[in-house]
Amino acid sequence: MENTMKTNKISEFLIRITLAVFVGVTLGICDQGNGKLSNLEIMAGGLKYDGDGFTLYPSRFVVHYQDGDFTYKIQADDKNVVEQLIRTIKNVEKTQLPEWPTIQRKIMLCNGDECNDTLILNVQKDDTLSVVAAIGGEHFDLVQYFADNSITLTRIILIVVSTCSVWGGILVGLTGFIMQRRKRKKQKDIPVYSASRNSEEGV
Repeated sequence: MENTMKTNKISEFLIRITLAVFVGVTLGICDQGNGKLSNLEIMAGGLKYDGDGFTLYPSRFVVHYQDGDFTYKIQADDKNVVEQLIRTIKNVEKTQLPEWPTIQRKIMLCNGDECNDTLILNVQKDDTLSVVAAIGGEHFDLVQYFADNSITLTRIILIVVSTCSVWGGILVGLTGFIMQRRKRKKQKDIPVYSASRNSEEGV
């Protein structure tokens, strides 16, 4: 009897931990894309995108050379656009899904009072995602993504994993299972006597 009670307590404890983990994962996934900086972004000093030889912030574009970094300032009017671009690129690289809005714009890169260089954003909805830096008359491809409309097993899995409603459904199902298990356990704990057995004992 004592062993059974211990086993039940351990099972109950493990189920509660599992439920807590699912709640945390669900909240983490569903909280993405709400326009706020994540804890990791806050710890890292703000939103940014690290590319091959460069880092893009909403307010500046940093080129990494062997002898040091060179920083371009991005004008305040373009800050929101660049922030949207960074979030879009990071989301695409995470989900590997061709889902992005249209962003067509030239972002001025300023060095002191001179703004002769640009970032060319050619983002066409769910089709092409291209970011090119035009510096000193030369063009450098920074980010290039093209939509692949073929449906693969990997893409289906990524869609399922990244969908908030799926995790919500799992959470609801798990909660229902736990509640049903508790009801059954309580029913088992109530002593049930057979009427026929009682009548036999009374004879």
